Amino acid sequence: MTFRQLATRVLLWLFIAANTGATEPAPGELPTIVGLEGEWYVLVHYGDESGDVSKLTQWHDRVWRFERESRSREEGEERLRWTILGGVRFRDARGRFEAPGGGRSARSLGAWEPDARQIAEIRTGLQTDDHGARSKLLRGSPASGYRSSGQASARSSSTIGYRERWQIDGLPGAPVFVREDSMGSGRTDELKGRTRFTTREVAPGGDELTGDFDRDGVLVGRFRMWRMGGRGAGG
Repeated sequence: MTFRQLATRVLLWLFIAANTGATEPAPGELPTIVGLEGEWYVLVHYGDESGDVSKLTQWHDRVWRFERESRSREEGEERLRWTILGGVRFRDARGRFEAPGGGRSARSLGAWEPDARQIAEIRTGLQTDDHGARSKLLRGSPASGYRSSGQASARSSSTIGYRERWQIDGLPGAPVFVREDSMGSGRTDELKGRTRFTTREVAPGGDELTGDFDRDGVLVGRFRMWRMGGRGAGG
């Protein structure tokens, strides 16, 4: 840890203590700051709890990108762009895919985990497919959380509207990422979905997160996030 990072953590603790009445932490117990800016590799292990299918553990992965955007002084809030990219590609792809019966390769079954070489590749940076990337501009601050506008597309009784609302809470220590979506029209009930990533553990330095994954209480499991490339700054 550099002197600048240590000083930032101390100042953050002093701010928290002044506003919450916290006591002085023991040596080595300074709060871990998670700076989101940059790119993260996100791996999810999940099972289907609906009871209609096998509960065999499955996996999927994405790359999340967080970019801070400029703001005017009058706005008084930060702007953070959250982009989700698919088509993740490893140079060393061992274990990720298999070709049953000599046919077309498919994602391997079970809880695939990157090995030491693949984690080193994650740290360096992975290739992604920008086609089909999804992105939202969130506004707020580490203290109040970040929210997207979540405005619904125009709809009438005969057209179907769709909207997504993304949010991040829990910074700067244990972020919680939530994506909510809804779809419906004036003639139908609104269908809603909610995906939640709740951080439970933060590795020293804040470059690896582990926690619970939940999609509508049906797809349930765990996730891990590794920072790619250099450290991000701020929340």
